[in-house]
Amino acid sequence: PATAAAREVREELGVSLPIGRLLVVDWIPAAGPKTEGLMLLFDGGVLNDKVTHQIRLPRDELLEWAFVEPDRVDGYLSASLARRLRAALRAVELAGTRYLEAGEKPASADDGNGDPYGWLKEREWPEIAEIDGRLEHGEIDEPDSHAEMARLIVAAYLAASTPWEGSGKSGSAEDWEYARSHIAHAMDRDVSFLDVGCANGFLLECLPRWTAHQLHRYGLDIAPEVRDLAACRLPELAERLFVGNALDWQPPHRFSFVRTGLEYVPRERRRDLVERLLAWCDRLIIGAFNEETEKRWTEESLHSWGFRIAGRRERTNRQKPGIDGRVLWIDGT
Repeated sequence: PATAAAREVREELGVSLPIGRLLVVDWIPAAGPKTEGLMLLFDGGVLNDKVTHQIRLPRDELLEWAFVEPDRVDGYLSASLARRLRAALRAVELAGTRYLEAGEKPASADDGNGDPYGWLKEREWPEIAEIDGRLEHGEIDEPDSHAEMARLIVAAYLAASTPWEGSGKSGSAEDWEYARSHIAHAMDRDVSFLDVGCANGFLLECLPRWTAHQLHRYGLDIAPEVRDLAACRLPELAERLFVGNALDWQPPHRFSFVRTGLEYVPRERRRDLVERLLAWCDRLIIGAFNEETEKRWTEESLHSWGFRIAGRRERTNRQKPGIDGRVLWIDGT
């Protein structure tokens, strides 16, 4: 197939390109006289000016070529081809391979070895994906996993050049506000609030600007160095910033609201995390997290564990087409 792809590129475009790794395998069902088949998409690399100036089309087959933005491909391709192309672009981002059936990802095919957040880890925190993989394969145990995760977070957050980078968000201050401020929509009254995974405390610092309600703020982080950074940045909260793993940490008292991310713990412990945190609070806020627009993995998981969603907010990701930033909350009984 790779040799055939190279040959077709030469015949259709008149240039020789190195054929890279496989990006997409798309199974196509039989239709009419056509039998079922497999469509394979390979990475052809990035075309520079030298290559594009050499492109020559066979006039009896092709009239023109053009570079097209990903969000405009629907005007040029059939629906199934457009889905296949978007899957290929996602595979490039994730350094992986996507499996499709008739242009769609089958319901049984989760990215990240069944982890709905796996593809995000592979893209933005590949080291976390590697730690999760070693844990699932029994190469390390859970305490080792937490220790390695803490070391990774410490190195990244202490090296951050902006407050939002030190709280896990790249980009600009505006990007941070857009991606995180909808957490405040879960705040509907004056509360005590615990941020699990508080990092350098930047979310705790920003929340009073995002809500009119009074918040008695607390933070918990797995890494002492990161907790100390938060205490230096927010000395008024120093006595309310704690070190611990939310799966076994003993809180000093109950909280009105607690915020966390399910991706903070291994996949098989996420239900435990939700149950444990709900035992401490009146409302558990989950997010902000990114999901593919057409998927509702987090809600589906929570429903399957017996939890009812009390509220939700979401925003379209402005940098990543097809991705939404979401916040959910669950009220305790």
